[in-house]
Amino acid sequence: MPITKVALAGASGQVGAAVLTQLLAAGFQVTALTRAAGRVQARPGVTEVVVDFGDRAALAAALAGHHAVVATTAGQSAEAQILLADAAADAGVTRFVPSDFGSDLDDPESRALPVFADKIKVREHLASLAASGVLSYSALVNNAFLDWGLQHKFLLDPVAHSATLWDGGNDPISFTSLPAVGRAVVGILQHPDETKNRVVRVQEVAVSFKELVAVAKEVTPGKEWTVVEKSTQEAAAKSFEALGKGIFEGWVWIGFINRAAFRPGVSYLAENDNELVGVKELSREELKAIVLETFRGIPGAL
Repeated sequence: MPITKVALAGASGQVGAAVLTQLLAAGFQVTALTRAAGRVQARPGVTEVVVDFGDRAALAAALAGHHAVVATTAGQSAEAQILLADAAADAGVTRFVPSDFGSDLDDPESRALPVFADKIKVREHLASLAASGVLSYSALVNNAFLDWGLQHKFLLDPVAHSATLWDGGNDPISFTSLPAVGRAVVGILQHPDETKNRVVRVQEVAVSFKELVAVAKEVTPGKEWTVVEKSTQEAAAKSFEALGKGIFEGWVWIGFINRAAFRPGVSYLAENDNELVGVKELSREELKAIVLETFRGIPGAL
């Protein structure tokens, strides 16, 4: 049975909004699950339904008649996603796409990083549901977000015009924009058999940090850039040390994320599912255009 009716949790967030746009463009009928009314802009093809994400029975009732559930709820606890998955199984939903997006957690070192503990719990629960035959899943891995990473100074700082070359900055890193992540979700749902109960990997472009900085310099002529080198291994070690001292500040978790997203080898998704799910790889000029367009939306970048 083809997937045509999709429930989307987290549609008001940045990832969720991008996924919603691509689902609607592909002709899916979408139900946006929200905690309060008015979180999602009204438009053809989408219906907003207010739900209690802590009530399994209420969730199952809201999910009745849907073929798939996509979770884009960044920061949501493992328990909340597990409850949503259980409700989906209760309702007879056939496919669940968790809020996994990001690093490849099949890598043992990345999998063991504390920042990903909740994602691992969700994956393990989905695997158990799949083994029992009550719900299938697809976990999407896209490594680092391209546009979001530039906007939020995760890849480099467009305002201060500064950048870090992680681990030398010579190795290719996989980057994917939010619209491409949305297209990948569409591709998963359009190819349910080929993407069933497995990790789906995509990348929109693979470039080194040195090349990314070079592109950034090209779109900001006349700006002086400060570039330093750092080690992802040292960053992760500092994060582990901080956790041991009971420090749980944001930089601690970012140190772990940097290790997973920028470590040479595992951060390059050379073997991917781009062709299957319809993600086109960018040329250097197309990458440059995205960087320029993103910088235009950041005061002080250009």
